[in-house]
Amino acid sequence: EDLGIRVAPAPSTNIRKGLDLQGGTRVLLQPEEEVDKETLDLLIANMEQRLNVFGLSDVILRSARDLSGNQFIVVEIAGANEEEVQDLLSKQGKFEAKIGNTTVFRGGQDITYVCRSADCSGIDPASGCGPVPDGSWQCRFRFSISLTPEAAQRQADATALLEVLTIDEHGNALSRQNQYLSKQIDLLLDDQLVDALNIGAELKGRSVPEISITGPGFGQTDALASQNALEAMKRMQTILITGSLPVKLTIVKSDSISPLLGPEFIKNAWFVGVLAILAVASMLFIRYRKLSVAIPVIVTMASELILLLGFAAIVGWNLDLA
Repeated sequence: EDLGIRVAPAPSTNIRKGLDLQGGTRVLLQPEEEVDKETLDLLIANMEQRLNVFGLSDVILRSARDLSGNQFIVVEIAGANEEEVQDLLSKQGKFEAKIGNTTVFRGGQDITYVCRSADCSGIDPASGCGPVPDGSWQCRFRFSISLTPEAAQRQADATALLEVLTIDEHGNALSRQNQYLSKQIDLLLDDQLVDALNIGAELKGRSVPEISITGPGFGQTDALASQNALEAMKRMQTILITGSLPVKLTIVKSDSISPLLGPEFIKNAWFVGVLAILAVASMLFIRYRKLSVAIPVIVTMASELILLLGFAAIVGWNLDLA
């Protein structure tokens, strides 16, 4: 039985290797319905943006057909495991926020900004993490978004006639700053309820473009619950930024890609590089008969190599065979 555990060597460098050196994941996707070339190109562009926003790099996406003419999209991602990308690729990512039966905003088209910096996203300081009755832990994330004026007005219209609740479900009186409206705002992802949030009484009938999104994460320990919450937050942020895919996709096949070249190629590259430096130094020594000429050249060549690889590590280049 697959326990879902993957073991890999701990990285010893910040240099990022490409698909041919590091390996990764290949996923074969099929649209649920036949689409034209324009829609297929839009689908691939949207998926590429979604994967880039999610933080995955060295991504190859291309369309393909089998002998029967069925459409497929092939996705190859360096350094990613299957579990990391399956949910992100298979979900259409249709995000809606509803008050009752009224959709007040949708992901992509009604959202102008999604905060992903530490000052306005992360574990909700007001809720934090804590144990739940079954013995596990729950953490809540929160991040802020900005709505278009039209979406903010729809929210104002949907809340204008709602009643302000002044007592909680236990009959206790609520202070003015803790009062909320009689309906919640439901957050749905691919038509599945993700979370339901109380609406503060101060938002009744008001067009407010800046709102906060929260949601839960669960785990057997505090650390696992926090990690789960942050992963869920990252997925939701990605969906809100990129919007929904025009067509729902089904994962036909998913497998791991072994490196084509891998450690053996890298070892050989270092070996040949050292030989090249020694060959140049030897030719200089034979020509000039002075170590004072050969040694500075060796130091200069090694320094250039270190500077180049250091710059590649800083900016996050993916170093592949090319």
